[in-house]
Amino acid sequence: MELHGLAAIPAVRRLIELALDEDYGRGDITSRVTVGRDGSDGPTITALMNAREPIVLFGLDIACAVFSMVDPRIVVERHCTDGTRLDRTGKPGAPI
Repeated sequence: MELHGLAAIPAVRRLIELALDEDYGRGDITSRVTVGRDGSDGPTITALMNAREPIVLFGLDIACAVFSMVDPRIVVERHCTDGTRLDRTGKPGAPI
């Protein structure tokens, strides 16, 4: 797994690992819904992120690293890059 940006920094990667360990270890409800209890595949999920307020986008490399650490088969399709200024999308589900 190739990490980019902030996600390539070892301390950031460790924070991601700690957060994932906490969620999986406690049986976090979101984790139980999206990942099988025994670590097997959960359901196939399609998700979109959208901006509810004007923002400067930041953290996509970290988000992609989290998804990749959970399951390297996860595919992330980016429509923007970090530093992009986004107005409110105006409707739910407009992709970032």
